[in-house]
Amino acid sequence: MDAILAPLRFGGYLDDLAYPRRVSSTSTQFITNHLHRLDLKVNEAESQLAPAWIVTYLGVRLDSELMLATLLEDRVGSVTSCLELFHLGGTLPVVVFQRLVGLMAAA
Repeated sequence: MDAILAPLRFGGYLDDLAYPRRVSSTSTQFITNHLHRLDLKVNEAESQLAPAWIVTYLGVRLDSELMLATLLEDRVGSVTSCLELFHLGGTLPVVVFQRLVGLMAAA
């Protein structure tokens, strides 16, 4: 296993190489070529193989330059519609509370 992984050990994470862009592109190409030589598949539809300052993950837009996280509208809509079920003194099934906690944890 060490022989397989040794070419991939370059002292950091791939996204640590965002500067300069040329270095990160070269590293990304090197790693994807190595994975293909090992007959491993890279899901390019689900991968972001170029460095980016803004990414969307699990309904949250993450801006690493401004250090901001923003909920997407559909995520806000999910939390809001679940919250609308709650009323002072009202009772709800436990699964509704679990859903709200899950939505808030994911947000």
